[in-house]
This record gives sequence, structure tokens and C-alpha cells, in this order.
Amino acid sequence: MFLILVPLLLLTGAVSAVNYDHKIIGGGPVVHTALKKNTCYDCHDQHGSEFPFQLREKGARLCWLCHDKGKEGKVHPVILKDGCTACHAPHSAKHKFQLFAEGNAVCFNCHNTSLLKIPHRDFPVKNARCTGCHDPHSSPNPKLLAKFQHLPFAKRECSLCHAPSGKSSVIRLKAEKSDLCYLCHERKDKKKHTHSPVEAGECLSCHSPHATPYKYQLYREGSKLCFMCHERNDEDKFVHVPVEDGECTSCHEVHSTDNDKQLKLPVPDLCYDCHDDKNDKKFVHVPVEDGECTSCHSPHSTGFKYQLLSKPPDLCYDCHDDKADQEYVHQPVKEGRCTACHDPHTSDNKYQLKKEGKELCYSCHESKADKDFVHTPVGEGQCTGCHDPHTSPNQYQLKAPVKELCATCHGAKTEKKYDHPPVKEGMCTVCHYPHTSEFPYQLRAKLPDLCYSCHENEKYKFAQKYVHEPVKKGQCPKCHNPHTADYPHLLDRQFPADEMYADFSRKTYALCFACHNWRLAGDKETSSATNFRDNKRSIHFVHVNKVKGRTCRVCHDPHSTNNYRLLLDTVPFGVKSWGVPIRYKKNDVGGQCSPGCHVQKIFAPNPVSPPSMVPKK
Repeated sequence: MFLILVPLLLLTGAVSAVNYDHKIIGGGPVVHTALKKNTCYDCHDQHGSEFPFQLREKGARLCWLCHDKGKEGKVHPVILKDGCTACHAPHSAKHKFQLFAEGNAVCFNCHNTSLLKIPHRDFPVKNARCTGCHDPHSSPNPKLLAKFQHLPFAKRECSLCHAPSGKSSVIRLKAEKSDLCYLCHERKDKKKHTHSPVEAGECLSCHSPHATPYKYQLYREGSKLCFMCHERNDEDKFVHVPVEDGECTSCHEVHSTDNDKQLKLPVPDLCYDCHDDKNDKKFVHVPVEDGECTSCHSPHSTGFKYQLLSKPPDLCYDCHDDKADQEYVHQPVKEGRCTACHDPHTSDNKYQLKKEGKELCYSCHESKADKDFVHTPVGEGQCTGCHDPHTSPNQYQLKAPVKELCATCHGAKTEKKYDHPPVKEGMCTVCHYPHTSEFPYQLRAKLPDLCYSCHENEKYKFAQKYVHEPVKKGQCPKCHNPHTADYPHLLDRQFPADEMYADFSRKTYALCFACHNWRLAGDKETSSATNFRDNKRSIHFVHVNKVKGRTCRVCHDPHSTNNYRLLLDTVPFGVKSWGVPIRYKKNDVGGQCSPGCHVQKIFAPNPVSPPSMVPKK
């Protein structure tokens, strides 16, 4: 009645199908797996069935939906008659395998113990295990004798191992433990590393002396036998295929071997029996080179893919320094994907990189060498010349702050008196692309547009009617050093840029004389060095070539003006720099000017002396 009521309660919700206490069904400590997992519906149909208790099948056929015991050969008659529940409790029991009773007591519930003596040749077997010889489910042999039989047992030559018992109830052996086995079998304990049962002479820990359903008369099949003594190692998410298949003996010798842990071969030879050789390229990971596969992989099972001992990058950091311990971390490193760049076993590239140099970087990053002007390290594929591939205190994982990094190859650009502000502040990339550009020196724009990106407010000064030739051609560096200089305004050579007067020398005007003929102010008389002359008399010489001579900037703007020859509208005069008008006019024979208080001055490089050109007094 109770067993009928429970399914009804489950269906009506009176008992939770997930949270009920399984002890209400039998109360034993050995519980049916389906009940442990709360999957009652493996056996019971939750809606209805033609069989009692809403069972999905009748008798043993229900059990055979999951189990394969008793399906082949001659089947134990009680299974055919009453099903598996003749011996096993369907839910839970106090005894192993959910048996109703311990050991032989289940058998003697049906079999007559008084009839045991004759078929067992007077050996006192009443206290022996029935399943030591008989398969309790099915067998191809008579009397349900197990499929695999010890040769003396198969020949019924019991006396090969047993001594006569006489009237004793004790079954006697001709020798103790493995000494008895070695009367026939070759010794199994001759090598360096021996399985502990073999070493202890306990052959019967694994083998039945009579018969079992399993080859070599083993008590269990495959790994189930091993797990009788050894802790289970197949319950994690990722399981080594031999372990998953229960094939412990794929790797381990069961008796003795010269290899640690009774392995059939030393590692890595054992691993390479199934896996491809991981030691066949130029650069090999040290554990692989040393044959220490189990430094990273569990040979049995773990919670991590590839049976790794721990999750990367923690596994890598067991040996390697932490690569994510600074402010800026490469994305694969941050995500713990070391193998995005490195092959964990072997590679033809240094550091076991999956590809060489820039090709590895371009697996994720766009090409940085796709324009006309390419930074040398980029062109040579030396990304790590500037970037740390793992982590750095600097943005973009740069190996040093920009200013210091650039200086390692290009030298310091701040070693002189005056520094360009971006250079002084270490902002090289304000002007230069670090990788590639359409412009020389990887500039971010052509000149002078690059300069105007900062000097926008002064752009109008450079766009008047008459423009200095270097300015017109965008050749700012003709006069200005873009990094550092010994002279104000980053001038590349000496020039009294902020002075109205200066003692004349070629050195004083080195900047101007880099392009202009120095003789225009150096020679008192000239026929060709300058057109600013009266006949042969150089008027440049008159103004410039003396102690406290006028500097070029008194009359000329170095960039652009609306006047011929870059002349200014006014010249500064006095403490307050009063702007004195120059009033220059160009005429057919030369020109004229009348600055400030001076009378009009006329000059003619090649005079014809017409009356109209006679200077006014």
C-alpha cells in the first residue's frame, strides 16, 4: 500500500519529486542510483502504465533498461520467474548492491545447504562465497559457473591448490598467498616498482581463484576493479580517454614494472604511444623537453580542459612570473589566454610563439606597415622593440614612457637650451605616428599643416601676399629645429631674432647666410650680391655691417608680408618701439623709401641718372 501511495503523492504534489527524503522508501544506507539522483521516472511512468506501480516495464526487463546483468547465456531461473527484486531491493537496503541479505544468505534463501557437499567434492564450501564460482545473473556455463575460470577449477582439479580438509570446516591450501600461485605462474614481483597487492602476495585481492564473469578471473571489469582500492579519479568534468573507458591498464602495468607508478613505459614515451610527439620542433617548453607531461596535465581527470592541473593562467604562473601585475595588460594575458600566442608544447619560433614576429601580432591587430613610410622596428617586425607583450606600467604596454622609449634608439631630443614643448613633455606622438604614415618621418600630416595643427592662431602670418620661400614650400625645418635648439624660437642656427641691433659677423647671421649670399651685407661694394644697392654701393652693408648694425628683422618679416621683399610696414624705434613707416616703393630703376624723419631715399642698382630721379634735398 505504501509503495502504491508514494507515486500518487508525487504526482499530486503532496511529496516533492526533488526534495523528499529517500529513507521513506526502505530506509537502508545503500540507495538505488536513480533514487539518489531524484530520477524516479527512470523506473516509474509519472502518468500511467500497464504494469504495477506505474513501472515502465515488467520484471527484469525494467532493470535491463539500464543494467546488462543476466541478459546473455543461461539466466538464473529466479530472475526469469520473479525478476531482479527476488534478490535486490528496488530502492534501498542495508547490504551491498541493495541485496536483501548479506552474502550467501541471499542464495540460501532458495538453495538447500545440505546438498552442497556432493557437487563440491567434500570441500567445506558452506562458508565460502557462492559468487566466488557462480555468476548470480547468467552464464554460458552449466550451474551458472562464471564465464572465466581458473584452469584447475575448469578441469575440476581442486587438489592442485587445495589440501584435503578431512573433517575440518576450514578449506586448506597447499601454500600461503602468492607462494601457491607461483607454483604454476611466473613470478610477478621481479621488477623495481611492484603493485602493492603483488608485493604483499595478495593475488586474491584482484583475482578469483575459481571463476568470475571477467577475463583473468578479475573480481570487476576494468577500472571498477581498481576503484575497489584506489580513490576514484574519473569524476571530474574532463577525463583522460583511457580512464573514461575504464582502461587503466592502457597506461599501468598491473603487476610490476621498472617505471614509477607501474607505468608501462616512462613518460613521455607512454604519452606518445597515443599522442603526437610534442618534442619535434626547434623550441620546446621545458616540461615537455624534460618529459614531464604531468607537470601540466593530470593523467586521470580534472575540472579543466585537456586535464590541466589548474586553469590558465594560474597553471602557467606555477612556474612563470605573473604577467598581469601592472596597470596595462595585453588583452589575452588579462583573459588568461596564454596559448593565444604561445604553443604550450613546441614551436619553430622562440618562446614557443605560434607565429613569428609581426605575423603573430597581425593575427589580432591590423597591419601597421601598410603605408609609404614605416617605422624601422615595424618594418622589421620587431613589435616587441617598443611593446611588452604581457604587461607594463605604460599605456599600450610600452616598455618605457614615450620620451625615454624613443630616446633609446633616436637619442635625447632635449639636450639643448630650447625645447619644442611636445618634445619637452615627452609627447613625440603629437607629431609622429609610431608605426606608419603617408608622410616622411611618420609625420601625422604634411608640412606646414602639421605645424598649423598647434600654431593655428599664427597661420594668418604665413599667408600674406609675399611669402618667404621655405614657408611657401612648407619647409619649416629649414629654419626651425622641430625638437631642440641652442637658439630662441628653435632656430637651427644663430640669428638675433629678438634684437634690433647686433654687431655684424657671418656667425651672427648664420641662419640667413645658410641660403642667402653673405656678401650682400659683407661687401661694401658689389655688382651682384644684392640688388639693394645704389650703383655698386651695398645699402645692406650700410645698414647691417657695423657695430650696432640693424638686424634683418628690423626691416624684414621672416615668414610673410604684404610688401615686396618681405618688407615690414614699419620699423620699431625708441624705448617704446614706435612704429616708423618705411614707405617703400618699387620703381623702374630700383626703389625708394622715406622712413620717419628721413628725407626720401632713392636707390638705383644700375643708374641712368634721368633728371626726374635726382634726389630731393
